[in-house]
Amino acid sequence: NPLYNFWNRSFTRCAPEIEKLFDSVARSCGGPAVKAVDDSLVSGPISDNSH
Repeated sequence: NPLYNFWNRSFTRCAPEIEKLFDSVARSCGGPAVKAVDDSLVSGPISDNSH
C-alpha cells in the first residue's frame, strides 16, 4: 500500500538480514521485491518515528 511508504522506511534497510527478510516476505505474498515507492503515489507523509 503506497499510503504507508513502507519500502522507504529506514528500518527496512537497517541490516542486510532484515532487507533479505522483507524481500522474501514480499515475494512470498506476491508483492514487489524491496524497492522504493514513487513519492507521487503517497498522499501524505508518515513519520518514521510514529511507531
